[in-house]
Order: sequence, then structure tokens, then C-alpha cells
Amino acid sequence: MQTVTKSTADPSAPEAGDSAVDSATPLSPEGVERPPTDDPAMQGEGNYSAARRHRESVEKFLETTDVEAAARDAAPDGAQEADDLKAAEEEGRRPARR
Repeated sequence: MQTVTKSTADPSAPEAGDSAVDSATPLSPEGVERPPTDDPAMQGEGNYSAARRHRESVEKFLETTDVEAAARDAAPDGAQEADDLKAAEEEGRRPARR
């Protein structure tokens, strides 16, 4: 898990250990700061707060983005790129060696 440490360059910043600030804030794989979990007992398999955050971010994306234009932008630029993507997909679908 990635962490971010609060900078001490800002004298008005709360000190590490201050109850209002956690000096090691977990980050998502995208580098976005994760909010604290709502209820630790509801975590693990069936992580309700993570599912809610994901659902809310997807809804916001769909409301604020031209999905058709994004799909066109993501399309392969030519036959060679399409072939490369197809080959990569097929390789990814193959069973892993054990």
C-alpha cells in the first residue's frame, strides 16, 4: 500500500500524531487519497464502503463525461494497433502456467 507523509514545510500543518491528521494516508492505485473507512467491521470480503465509493465515482464519471467520445478516443488508431491489442487480449486470457 502506498502512503503519503505530511510535509513539515507548512508550519500551520498539524503535527504527526495529531488526532485530526494521520501522517500516513493510504492511497488508491491511481494515487488518489482514500477516505477513512466508515465501519471497520464491514470491511474485507464485501467491502461496502469501497463498493459505495466506486459506484459513486462511476456515476460521477458517467454524468460528467461524454462516454461516446471517450470510446472513440480509446479505439485503436490502425490495423496494427488493433492486431496488437487482440494478441495481448488473447495472451491475457490464456491460463497461467503452474
